Amino acid sequence: LMLSTLIMAAAFTTGDTISYSISDVVYRALGRVDEVVQVKSAMGGLSTGRVPESVLTDLEARFASDPDIAGFVPAVQEPVPLFDARTQQAEAIGILAGVDAARVGVIGGVVSIDGKPLDIASLGANEAYLNATGADKLNARVGDSVTIFYGNAPLMFTVRAIVRDGVLNGSSGQSGTAFPGLLVPLDRARAIINKPGYGAIYVANTGTARTGIAHSDAAAVKLLSVVGGQNLGVTKIKQDN
Repeated sequence: LMLSTLIMAAAFTTGDTISYSISDVVYRALGRVDEVVQVKSAMGGLSTGRVPESVLTDLEARFASDPDIAGFVPAVQEPVPLFDARTQQAEAIGILAGVDAARVGVIGGVVSIDGKPLDIASLGANEAYLNATGADKLNARVGDSVTIFYGNAPLMFTVRAIVRDGVLNGSSGQSGTAFPGLLVPLDRARAIINKPGYGAIYVANTGTARTGIAHSDAAAVKLLSVVGGQNLGVTKIKQDN
């Protein structure tokens, strides 16, 4: 999808300002994520199928000291409605997201809206991070009780902190659409969703959020050499935008 979908306001500016604004939004949303490994659909695109756990093991073993690839972060995302008990605000379409606490640092970690790094492993059993879009849509704040509904059952979380919108919590990234999102550790999200495997494996290239893209062509070829025969696709998420 076109990068321009990520910042429509740039249409009112010109020249270098447009280019910088668009790229700034993209890099802020994606951080150090350069490629995404996901299941391919029957139509050739990407689907909501699950990536087998063995794929992560194979990738980490194959590219442990690779000059182009810095690391891998498994994650899940599931659509859920959200409801804030204090404000009585609800969103029919939100995201419950889970990310591997031990690996998330390789793609920049989880960051609060004021730029502070957060330790997702420190979340209590009923705590979650709410993204900025969720805080805005629900008029929520730290300490609020936000309930999701999954499998016809309500699950309540206390908002521990407000975090930046990003690909980890169901916002921005490829589509440019920001959904309200709750972020919890991967094992907790998987226990709720109760599906095997991962929704995606995020890949960070060598370098920084802005320079890693230079390795994307080489990294994608290497990744496909491992996952290509397993009905999995590799998206060069910054290049393909």
